[in-house]
Amino acid sequence: MRSGGRMVWLWWWLGVLVAGCGQAVLPSPTAQPGPLLSLTLPGTSTPTPILRLLRTPTVRITNLAPVTMAVPTPVPLSANPPACYETPVGSLWCLGLVRNSLTITLERVIVRVYLVNSEGSALIEKETPIALRLLAPGEASPYGVLFDAVPEGNVGPLAAVVSATEYHGPNAVLEFRDVRNELRETGFHVSGKIANPTAMPLQNIVLVVTLFDANQRVTGFRALRWPAGQQLAPAALLPFGLDAVPQGLGTVRAVVNGEAQPG
Repeated sequence: MRSGGRMVWLWWWLGVLVAGCGQAVLPSPTAQPGPLLSLTLPGTSTPTPILRLLRTPTVRITNLAPVTMAVPTPVPLSANPPACYETPVGSLWCLGLVRNSLTITLERVIVRVYLVNSEGSALIEKETPIALRLLAPGEASPYGVLFDAVPEGNVGPLAAVVSATEYHGPNAVLEFRDVRNELRETGFHVSGKIANPTAMPLQNIVLVVTLFDANQRVTGFRALRWPAGQQLAPAALLPFGLDAVPQGLGTVRAVVNGEAQPG
């Protein structure tokens, strides 16, 4: 009987152990979410533009083949892709042209030039006004920016007109006569006469000489402004002469245009 009692007691104790072990198995805990990464963009920040080259870029810095950028502008106005010329000190001149294809006169025309990498991302950018203060319908004006250094990975320039405003004030179109150009050691020497074709005196006279190569790329330009208050009487002629230094090789012609306001 004592032996049988021990067996009963042993089986009872084993049952308790099994029950206790069964209660020790707990369900898998619910996974707790980790901390969320929060990115806050300042309201005034401007995202870096992602520009897309529409052709295989060249790694040559000077005289880059034109490329095109599809970027919306404030007005239906475009800047032709600039040509870039490396200077002896390692800086980079990028020169181009803006033509007014609209039927209104424009002012405050601002061009932004980008240098981009092979993926089309902007490495550096710079803004500049065009050489002329006013841009009449059908007229063109050069622009140019100087980058102090060429960023690593640069493969080409792109340009966009980022600002332009309609001009409602008086404006006059100048005439140019006997225009001549001569290649000298100092650059292209351009001379001629400015004529006033209107019936009123003109002032705030600005003359712009633009240099082009055989591929119609801008190789240089220079603007000449007469002192404020100096007037050009109706039917009068104003002689001029200036030197425009080309930044690139192969300059073949010089184009003269300008602007003035009724005095």
